[in-house]
Amino acid sequence: MTRKLETSLVSISCPELRRAGLFVEGKSKLLRWSSGASVMVRGGTTCLEFDGVVIPLSYTPANLGGWRPWMLCAGCDTMRGRLFLDAGKWVCRICADIRYATEGAPMKRPRIHTQIARIDERVTWARRPWQARALLAKRARLEAKLKAMK
Repeated sequence: MTRKLETSLVSISCPELRRAGLFVEGKSKLLRWSSGASVMVRGGTTCLEFDGVVIPLSYTPANLGGWRPWMLCAGCDTMRGRLFLDAGKWVCRICADIRYATEGAPMKRPRIHTQIARIDERVTWARRPWQARALLAKRARLEAKLKAMK
């Protein structure tokens, strides 16, 4: 079974809802997505209502004072900042089995190659001999690790 791609689904996030002013009791607004989907949202301080589907809210204290709102996932009942519309329910990406676009994509260049290239660059700028020796020793360890991987 293939997992759904994150960009292909309708989603809502707490920052978007905050900018729309929907964490105020009694405020209503029509939300539209680029895919053409739209939904009427009735705001509140304890829950949000999306075309009859109720999403409970939970709050945690923010670092600089105030409170940060979280939506509760209908599938696992955990606090989430973003929910996706999947089969008529607002659920988190784990419950909806959603993957990010970059997830599972092949890496363009393994990290070890990048580290070796950076070390080569730093060796040319090393001011003291012991700095160059330490960098070259690290380079040798990385090359050995790369050889073991192949």
